Amino acid sequence: LTYHAKRLCSALIEKENVYHGFHLVFGGGEEQIQKNSFEKCQQYIDAYRLDVNAQGILISAASPQGLFYGIITLERMREQYGCRLPAVSIFDYASVKVRCDYWDLRSIHPPFEKLLANIPVIAGCKLNAIVVEYEDKLRIGEPFCIENQTFSFSPQQFEQMKERCALWFLELIPLQQTFGHLEYVLKDPRFFSLRETPSAVGEMCPCKPQAAEVARALVQNMAKRHPESRYIHIGCDEVWSLGTCKQCAESGKSRVQLFIEFVNQVIEAAAEQGKTPLLWHDMFEHATGEELAQLDRRAVVCIWIYNGNDLVTRVREFA
Repeated sequence: LTYHAKRLCSALIEKENVYHGFHLVFGGGEEQIQKNSFEKCQQYIDAYRLDVNAQGILISAASPQGLFYGIITLERMREQYGCRLPAVSIFDYASVKVRCDYWDLRSIHPPFEKLLANIPVIAGCKLNAIVVEYEDKLRIGEPFCIENQTFSFSPQQFEQMKERCALWFLELIPLQQTFGHLEYVLKDPRFFSLRETPSAVGEMCPCKPQAAEVARALVQNMAKRHPESRYIHIGCDEVWSLGTCKQCAESGKSRVQLFIEFVNQVIEAAAEQGKTPLLWHDMFEHATGEELAQLDRRAVVCIWIYNGNDLVTRVREFA
């Protein structure tokens, strides 16, 4: 907060227009918030009140997050009005508690410096988290070594990204694939046998005895590298070959049954690490209510839809 307050003050101060009454109030901010008619809004951790008048500027909040978002609002005002701010009183909060950007850094991605430069931009939009899919870019060691480390993050870069996110009040949520999109694991000769079919390079068969063990190890490795995150995203999307191998077919279980039984084991592994697991929706989009009832309720299902033309209509189907 000191960093952001100094950054804002330096932008506000001009020779002909100096504000002497800039205050950040932490603790007791509830009194300012209670002046508003939104009594229930105290439950939102990022609620704040911003007052600009002849006496100066006051940002009050009951949490560091609230003060930060008050600063962001004041910055937007400065961009619009310059240093001659209008007299206003703003009470604001977000009704959506977790607001994420999503970075898919597998395969190719922008230079590391560009990634760091985008973090303030994301925070400036009042998002408060980034889901980062970069498990093939981290040097996590055995048994999942990355052969070509040219494009992987160094330990210093990894820590730098976490520190930059924390500075800008962004929760870094790691995405660790555990079922599909496991090319960087299943191309290793030691794990060839875990593929659903030989041609399904990135899709693991849930009926192979070692599969759950590998998924658990992946979750444990990633969770230990992000002790500060409340969540871990376990992926589980686009396992298109699921149920086609002989072992799956002989199990007598439906494709959705195979999927949910395996995913429940991964959810348990995440919960053991103290994380709330997130996963994608597509593999049980058409599951029956009876099948969905078997899913471990400790997980949060995330809907992904590429086509934005009918996004509202499509999302309502999942309500």
